[in-house]
Amino acid sequence: MPSFLKDLRRRSKASFKTDTTFSSSNGSHESSTNGTVPASVSSSTVDSALGPSSPEKPFNNKNRSSSNPSLGTAQGNDPPPPQPRLSIVTSQSSRYSAIGMSPATGTPKPLSTSPLAPRVLSISDNSWVHQKVLLIYGTVGDPAQQPLDGTLTVCHHQDTFPPTSWPVCDSHFKALLHLQPGPNRLRLDFTSPRIPSSHTALSHSSWVSINFLPLISAPPLQLVLLVAKDSPETFDAVPERVQREGNGIDTAIRKYRMAAYLWQAFTGEQMNRNGFGRRCFRYEEEWQPGTLSCRDMEAGQLRNEAKVHVIRLNKTVAEIRDLDIAQQYEPAKRKGELYSIAIGAVRAHFAPRAGQQQYVSAMFLDTHWDKETQTVRGHAALGGGVEGLKLAIFGSHSLQSYPTHIEEVVGIAFIELFTERDDLCHTWIEYVNSTNVMRQVTLTDADLRARLPEDRRTRKLKLKIFSGGGGDYTVEDFAQLTTKAARTKLPDGRLGFRSSKLGFSNMDGSSPEEVILESAHIQTKLLLKIKIYHGFCLDGLEFFYEDGTSQLFGKRGGKPGGSTFELDTKRAEVVMGFYLRAGVWIDGIQILTNLGRRSEIYGNATGGSGHMLVPPRGYSIAGVYGSCAQWVDGFGLIISR
Repeated sequence: MPSFLKDLRRRSKASFKTDTTFSSSNGSHESSTNGTVPASVSSSTVDSALGPSSPEKPFNNKNRSSSNPSLGTAQGNDPPPPQPRLSIVTSQSSRYSAIGMSPATGTPKPLSTSPLAPRVLSISDNSWVHQKVLLIYGTVGDPAQQPLDGTLTVCHHQDTFPPTSWPVCDSHFKALLHLQPGPNRLRLDFTSPRIPSSHTALSHSSWVSINFLPLISAPPLQLVLLVAKDSPETFDAVPERVQREGNGIDTAIRKYRMAAYLWQAFTGEQMNRNGFGRRCFRYEEEWQPGTLSCRDMEAGQLRNEAKVHVIRLNKTVAEIRDLDIAQQYEPAKRKGELYSIAIGAVRAHFAPRAGQQQYVSAMFLDTHWDKETQTVRGHAALGGGVEGLKLAIFGSHSLQSYPTHIEEVVGIAFIELFTERDDLCHTWIEYVNSTNVMRQVTLTDADLRARLPEDRRTRKLKLKIFSGGGGDYTVEDFAQLTTKAARTKLPDGRLGFRSSKLGFSNMDGSSPEEVILESAHIQTKLLLKIKIYHGFCLDGLEFFYEDGTSQLFGKRGGKPGGSTFELDTKRAEVVMGFYLRAGVWIDGIQILTNLGRRSEIYGNATGGSGHMLVPPRGYSIAGVYGSCAQWVDGFGLIISR
């Protein structure tokens, strides 16, 4: 045997030095001559390994050694030399800034990481999930130092699904990802009108890899639409929506399907947050014209999406809408009959064999709101089952508000207008945009009243404002915000405007209070700190200036000395707004600054309900007003340009 073969046999595998190793999942290669083979990581992880941040979790390399021959066990008599420790940095998401992209393949080039690259916090890179639509959340930049608003665009794996846009508010975002079975590599792009974009290509982008494994061995949840035998095949909807999107059975199916995937995304996220992993039900799916994206309908794209079974009942519309079986009608005597109707129809349709288990969600299409009895007919929110069938039923009375496509999930924001003595809303303004969400609107008294019927235009006007996130805020009397009483003149001549006031201002001995901040109209005045006087409610606020003077709103009550919140004047920090807990009076208050800092909640952090007082864009805080009795029972802002 040649001598060099003997030497080769005596040497272990682990002692060999490799000339070149490869550690990129996107086709790019990195050279290594130090005798180690780095674990395979995504391009963004390689990039972030060069940065100053430390890993959020220790890197687990237990399952990687068997796949790499240089990490195998020694086969000779000599023990293998010790391996250098791998320096791998992991992150919650595959953070990678692509200032440029490969023109041929669209894969990222290994360029420097942008501090504004979106960072996913809710799921780790290369995680496994079992649902088609995944809810994620994360941040952009540093929310504590410089909160930003903008838009997050999700570009899906190999363009298998159209790009979708999601709002970024105060550097935080939520988004829905549409996944294909198998590995998915998605790009997240952040843009903002406040950030100049690069002239080359995408400036602030990151990558995240998610593996989607459908659990086809588990029984699916089947979606059913129950239709009366003489049904007109329409559902209740306001005229504007009927004109824009229709209210026929095809629209109902699209809305039902989209809502089902939102149920799945929400359930999976909540299970994970509570320590159960992303466990979730799956749907029965079929190859059909896609409806999850509005662009699929335009292009006629076929996709594997949830199947909605349309089951024709042997009952008439009148029988389904019988008040005596309406769950919400108090005098009804047969409130459970709708459930029996649904069970019979579902079992007859699917005809399950003995031993088979089915899970079904069924919606009655012919649900109707009865104005005279103030009752939803043809609706019951019930769940349970019999042997072999687990069933949940509900009505279609809210179907009009469901998004039809994934682009409409965040487009749902509207304002309801109520005049005096109105029990129901008859006039509203809806803001629907498939690519963005309204953050700020300007309303005038004349424009709002022009939308009302002529015989109601002089009545007191109440607004109920609904945000895209599902929150709402009520303005009891809009005129109070537009009359002369809502305006004040600042000492420098500028006009100030009073915001809506929180608290009822009706405690015994309550008297009005107002403070125009001297720092708002005297350039030489510098606000240094705010002292908050509180116990289990807010007693007062005192504003302290650099020259030693102060201004007091309310009283110096509560715990001795109060609490102090100091501003970082070296960084030009100023008060941007307040978060309050309030009901009849002001329970607690939190200070918000332009640097993204938030104080603790002083007072009762769980009292009343939460409210945010922040000036609109282009305005700043010029003072505060309200009322005080034993403690503060009214609080609002005075703002100016």
